[in-house]
Amino acid sequence: MAKNFNLTAAPPEPLTVNAFDGREHVAKSPAEFGLADYARLMALKETIAGMVGVNITTLTVEKALAVESIMDEFLQMIVPTFPPEQRARMNFGHKQQLINWWLAEVGTKKAEGSHA
Repeated sequence: MAKNFNLTAAPPEPLTVNAFDGREHVAKSPAEFGLADYARLMALKETIAGMVGVNITTLTVEKALAVESIMDEFLQMIVPTFPPEQRARMNFGHKQQLINWWLAEVGTKKAEGSHA
């Protein structure tokens, strides 16, 4: 372990997301969230995981809309500059892939000071 903790060290390279319009948006890292927001993000993640695994034959419109709403909230938290009209163009698969990508990427950065 390093004997010097340097607050001025260069931050890790940011994660970026390209919208349909070609604009690049920076995704937040876990270290950028306050503790309460990070807890909310992890609660959303768990809710999404539980809801996505639902049997398709029992899926109702209400459940589907709830899942998408929670996914939208999660995405808004991790990429706050991503325009709502661009997020509205995303289908369920896009949203799920982006969330899974972000979780995989930040999962590899635990040693860099994240809450995860």
